[in-house]
Amino acid sequence: MSATSPIFIGGMYKSGTSLLRALIGQHRDIASDLETYWFDLDGADPDAPETREAIARWARFFDRDSDELLQLYRHASSIRDVLDDLLGTVARRMGKKRWAEKTPSNIVHVPRILELWPDARILHIVRDPRDIFASLVRADKWSTAQEFGERWTTMLGAAEKLSPCQNRSVLEIVYERLVLDTEAQMREVIEFLGAQWDPAASVFQGKNDDFQRVLEVTGKSSTTLQQLSQPLTDARIGLWHQTLSDDQLLSIREYARRSGLGSTMQRIENACETAIAEAGSK
Repeated sequence: MSATSPIFIGGMYKSGTSLLRALIGQHRDIASDLETYWFDLDGADPDAPETREAIARWARFFDRDSDELLQLYRHASSIRDVLDDLLGTVARRMGKKRWAEKTPSNIVHVPRILELWPDARILHIVRDPRDIFASLVRADKWSTAQEFGERWTTMLGAAEKLSPCQNRSVLEIVYERLVLDTEAQMREVIEFLGAQWDPAASVFQGKNDDFQRVLEVTGKSSTTLQQLSQPLTDARIGLWHQTLSDDQLLSIREYARRSGLGSTMQRIENACETAIAEAGSK
């Protein structure tokens, strides 16, 4: 790993990947911008309509020429060349020497990330699965136990299968600790990344420009980015107490158990509760 090694952030939807990205992006040496879903273009046909559409979206998100990006993609030896150029340009514009890419499903693609970028560092953020489900229920998105369970077990199942070698490249971060003891958690993150400590990476007062950019480009309002326009708050910790019924809790635990991830769900719940208790004792 070097001081310019790329950083990939991933985790289950509604787990705090966007918050982690925003905090890392405040570090003086690290640029962190909107998610790219780069793996959808890994080996995709450059002439396919969906490929052209994705590249056109990149061009709008990152202020690049669409035709130029398409030609880069067409002639690149791999998606690594494209992403290095795309996000490297973002970093240089910001006067930074390193880039981070946040897409939730990055955690599913860790083997491919390390094949393409052997010195990469991967940050996997976990959150109390009950609160994730509660957030999805409130948003009326993937709000049944099966819909939630399918996605949660896919993400966490991939993370649990990482080899010991890959695990040395991956740091698990607990959302509850990130919110309640931000500096301590971010010090651990920055040390793992091999970067020098920067206090700016531990204070978050809100960031509205990403929300506006996505709205202008896609015409869609991102509730996650809208929440990030406000200062950091612990209001979304413990949502499940007011949102989920006993039957819903039993259903998601049973889904995880049948998928072989019952112990993983319990481990994460325990880690989150520990983070809350430790914060309360300070």
